[in-house]
Formats: sequence, structure tokens, C-alpha cells
Amino acid sequence: MAASSRQGKVVQAREDESGRAEALPTIPFGLAFSGKIDPDVPGVPEIESESLKNIEKAQALSAIAVGLAYSGKIDQALQVVKKIKNEDFKDSVLSNIAIELASSGKINQALQITKQIKDEPSQDSLLSRIIYRLADDRKIDQALQVAKNIKNEASQDSALSDIAGQLISLDKFDTALQLAKQIKEESSKNKLLVWIASEFASSGKFDTALQLAKQINNKTSQEAALSNIAVWLASSGKIDMALQLAKQIKDEASQSSALYGIASRLAESGNFDLALQLAKEIKKDFSDDLSLSGIVFQLGSLGKIDLALELAKEMKDEASKNSVLSNIAVKLTESGKIDLALQLVKEIKNETSKDSALSDIAYKLTDLEKIDQALQLVKEIKNETSKDQTFSNIVSRLAKAGKIDQALQLAKEIKNDSSKDSVLGDIAPELAKAGKIDQALQLAKEIKNDSSKDSALGYITSGLTKLGKFDLAGQVVKEIKDDVFKNFTLLDLVAQLTLSGKIDPALQVLEEINSPSEDKDTVLFNMVSVASGSGKFNQAIQIAQTMKNKYHQAAALANIATRLIESGQTELGSRTFDQALELVASY
Repeated sequence: MAASSRQGKVVQAREDESGRAEALPTIPFGLAFSGKIDPDVPGVPEIESESLKNIEKAQALSAIAVGLAYSGKIDQALQVVKKIKNEDFKDSVLSNIAIELASSGKINQALQITKQIKDEPSQDSLLSRIIYRLADDRKIDQALQVAKNIKNEASQDSALSDIAGQLISLDKFDTALQLAKQIKEESSKNKLLVWIASEFASSGKFDTALQLAKQINNKTSQEAALSNIAVWLASSGKIDMALQLAKQIKDEASQSSALYGIASRLAESGNFDLALQLAKEIKKDFSDDLSLSGIVFQLGSLGKIDLALELAKEMKDEASKNSVLSNIAVKLTESGKIDLALQLVKEIKNETSKDSALSDIAYKLTDLEKIDQALQLVKEIKNETSKDQTFSNIVSRLAKAGKIDQALQLAKEIKNDSSKDSVLGDIAPELAKAGKIDQALQLAKEIKNDSSKDSALGYITSGLTKLGKFDLAGQVVKEIKDDVFKNFTLLDLVAQLTLSGKIDPALQVLEEINSPSEDKDTVLFNMVSVASGSGKFNQAIQIAQTMKNKYHQAAALANIATRLIESGQTELGSRTFDQALELVASY
């Protein structure tokens, strides 16, 4: 008995030690205040020269510093940072403080803090992160000011590209262009100039776009820009100008891309003769087929089947031809032209492709509630496996569309046990959603495969929780045989109860779970987040106190402290945070 007791204590001690390593890094994450400070705090580093105790202290000090910074107490936060001996943690916290200062407009202070980071690449990396944050917040002038402080040329180019990208998204093309010209690395500069030229063209400023394209020194990049401009000209109806520009392009790939884009726009507008003529001029075979497929699709979608088929014959790749004919057939089905769709499918030579097309049409007919036609079409599928799979999928679609009785009737015709189990697994949750619980459970019992049956019961449970029928959901879970899946489903039930504000029932369900304490503590931590997020701080503290592992409990208390400070209850938040640190210090 004594030996057993000692063994239990050893196991618990190991769990506590493991928990300490897991939980301590989460306290700084909790203090990141829901993303308002970038929580780039590393995990426990493997540094032999430092004891675990010193690392723990560094993590705790990091958490305090981040919390102080968020509260606006920058000077105090920096004082705490000085006490951190681990350079990784120190740099991480300084980074968080600098980013927070920059975001609040205190650029000079942010830059001063950045200088405290000793490693130059890390310093440049932080400046880049600040710039990205500022650009994302549309604080362009401040971002440019910070960019000047980056020492590494490649890092500075990258930062300028980020700012230029944000300017483009704001339609400030002229400013973006000025910035792009400051980038020193030619490849990055050219890529950005191609983008800007395309954006000018997309907004109808073709003269400016062309002028900019001609300024690009690299010939390949220049012709890529001209190709994009040609397509935008075609999109705006300026076909002659587009063609004239495309034919000036020397690079075969860029010219093919332009001609393909123009041909596609012509097909979309119904100018099939010119589109076809143009497609034949494309030099690359793959682009030729690509252009033809676009034109064939447009013709077929408009019901011009004979012309589409005639043109499809010119496609060299059989797979591409089958694919476009199948896509046209589905499109025709959507518009109610079933006979035309089936006529087109007959032209598909490859049996596998034909079966696939018939399946797609059958699914579309099912969605259009033309079930009899869909089922009739399934009979034309040659491959038996594909036929059975299509039939099963149609039954599942019917169930999910609320046509449960029809689905149940058809399910009786499925002979393959695996397919039948799959379909019954789809129907059972739909019955549960419709409130037909007994029928759903009865159906689940008909599933022969235990794994499929458990899956169906899991879905039924999920459906019940979404309907707010938690007691019934709890009963259904008990029918699940696989312990791992049962625990997973119970954990999901706990989460749903928590989100619904039913904390006490959630805790009761949690007690029933035969799962490691770490798994339960993870769920409890989420419960703490939900409770504190909705302002139920006392309840959140009570939940945290039920955690078995003291370090997980400390992390949960830190989470509560952040929420309290966020809600203006600074004094109580500070006290709660002190409790978290006391817990860490006492173990």
C-alpha cells in the first residue's frame, strides 16, 4: 500500500513538473490581451547553463512587463525588463513593448526601445514587424519613418514592399510607385512595378500604365507588365489596342498569356469568330488548349452545342477536352437544358470521364429536386463502384436537404454495407436535428460498423447540443463505445455548455470524462476564458481553482487578470495576477 502511495506521488510529481513547463509559457500568452500585443514569447529554451527556476523567473517577469506595457506603464515595464537575465525573453518583451508604442503613435519611444536589442538582425526583424503593423493600420507616414532605421538593405527593401503593397490596396498608385523606385534590389523592384502597372491599367489609366511598363529595365518583367495591360485593355472593350500591344511582345510566354486573356474576353462577349482566330495564333500548345477550352465553354453554355463540339475537336489534350465538355454539361443542367447536357456527355469518349460527368449531372439534378431524372441517370453509369457511390451520395444529399423519408426509402436499396453505413450515418444526425431523436438513435443502431456507428452518435450529440438539448446529448454520448471518441465528444459537449453559459453542468460533465488531467485542464482553461470574457470573473476564478495542475491554474488566473485590467478593474486584476505569480513561485 505504501509502495503504491509512493508511486502515485512520483507520477504526480512528474505531471506537475511537466505541467510547469507547459503552463508557464502560457501566462505571457494570456497577458497578450487577445492579440492586442503580439505574443512572440518563446517556449522553454534548452539552455543547459540556466536552471529551470531561472527560466521560470524570466517567464514570470516577461508576463509582468507585457502586462505593464499594455496598461500604459512603459517606464515600469522597462524597469522589469532590466531584471530579466535571459536574453531571448528580454528581446521578446522589448519587441512587444516597441510594437505597442508604435501602434499608439509613439514612434520615437518605440525606436529607442528597439536600440536596446543587441542582435542587429533581431533589431531589423523587429523594425520590419513594426512597419508591417503600421502599414496594416494604414499609418503609412509612420511606417516610412521607421523603415529608415533598418540597416540591412534586403530587410529595408522587404519593408518598403510591404508599405507599397498597402498603398496599392488603398488605390494610392502614384505614392506606391515613388516608394517602389526606392527599392534597391532589382528583382523585388521589378515585381512591384509590374503589379503597379497592372493596377493602373485595371483602373483605366492605360497611358500611365504603358509609360510605367516602358520604364522597367528588365525585359521579361516589362513584357509581363505589357501582357497584363493588354488583357485589361481587352476587358474594357479596346480590342484593337489590346491586340496591337500583344503582338509587340517578343517573349513567347508573355505573348501567349496576353492572347489567351484577350481570346477569353472575346468569348465572354460573344465574339467567337475572332476569339477562335486568336486562339489559333497562340504559339504554346498548352495555352492553345486553354484558350480553346474557354471559348468552347462559352459556346456550350449559350447552347451552341454544334459549334462547341466542332471547336472542341481542335483541342489536342483529350483530358482537357473531356473536362470542358463535362463542365458545359453541368452548366447546361443548371439552366434546365437537360437534353442538351446529355447530348454533350455522349460526345465524351473516355468511359471514366463520361461516368464522372454523369455523376456531376445527377448531383446537380438532385440539388434541383429532379430526383427521378437523377436516379435514371445513375443507371447509365458503367462502372459499378462509381454507380454505387453516386447513388449513395444522392441519398445523403437528400437527407441533408431535409428529404429524410425519401432518403430512408432509397437507403434500403443500397447493398454495399460500407456505403449503407455511411448513408445511415448521414441520415441519423438529420433526424436528430428534426427532433426525431428516437428514430435517429434507432437508425444509428442499424449501422454495422462500430466506428461508423460511434461517428453517427457523435454527430447526433453535436446536433442536439446545437439545439440546446444538452441533457439528451449527454445520454446519447453514453452509447458511444470507443472511449477516446467518447471523451472527445464529451469535451465538445463541455465546450458547448460553456459557450451557452451553463458552467455548472459543464463542470459536472467534465467530471465524467476519463481523460488525463492535462486534457481536462485545457478545457477548464477555455472555460475560464469564456467566463472571464463575459465578465463572470468570480465564476472564472472558481473554475480555475478546480484545475489539478497548479501551473495550469496559474496560467488561468493570469488570463482572468488580463480580462479584469481590460475591463478597467485594474486593482483587482493586479491582485489576481499576483496570485498567479505566487502560485508559480510556490512550486
